[in-house]
Amino acid sequence: MMIILLNCLLRRGGVKLKGTILAGGSGTRLYPLTIAVSKQLLPVYAKPMIYYPLSTLMLAGIKDILIISTKKDTPRYKQILGDNIFYGDDLTRKLCQVATAPSGATIFGHYVTDPKAFGVVKSMLRLGEERDELNVVSDLVGSPTATTELARLLVDMLESDKYGAYHVTNKGFCSWFKFAEEIFRRFEVDVVVNPIDSFEFPTRAKRSMNSRMSTGKLVESGFVLLPAWQEALENWERGGS
Repeated sequence: MMIILLNCLLRRGGVKLKGTILAGGSGTRLYPLTIAVSKQLLPVYAKPMIYYPLSTLMLAGIKDILIISTKKDTPRYKQILGDNIFYGDDLTRKLCQVATAPSGATIFGHYVTDPKAFGVVKSMLRLGEERDELNVVSDLVGSPTATTELARLLVDMLESDKYGAYHVTNKGFCSWFKFAEEIFRRFEVDVVVNPIDSFEFPTRAKRSMNSRMSTGKLVESGFVLLPAWQEALENWERGGS
């Protein structure tokens, strides 16, 4: 998944929009294609995938765009895109210096009108409504993290000069089983949830047993930590406010 963030800067004479494309995923679901090549560089109708979010932003009149990727892949983006003014005066410097690592968390997104449509929470709610009983792995532990909370902090980070590798998650951690239980409790969905071991639910992409990450560097750099994942879920329920 490639994520586009928009950052509004109030300037004298109006509002200036900046775009940020998060292109640092490892693409494990597309293995072995993505073992050597970033999925955002794979061809889609004869163009690298990253061309499409870039085109979307440029067609919207946004010309100050930052691409965030991994240390391994940023030289490839520079090779393909160059240092064109369309991508921001500072693209090369920031590509070389900025790196984030939110991938160890369970990411859930913004509230939409139809809660069955997309995302981790919405998928859980849909399954809870369709079935009387669910099996959820209980030995995979991580930090559920809301995309809205993550986006706000990433914007703050990009506006600073405190470059480096950061672990960004909501506070706290839990298993997928505990996360599912909290979702169903909060939304009052009557479904039986059974804890199972991950070997009973094999997936193509190998999952880390422990995805907890230290956010100590955020504190050291003066950034405000994200709230607890339970509070983030409550905000998500209210519409991401």
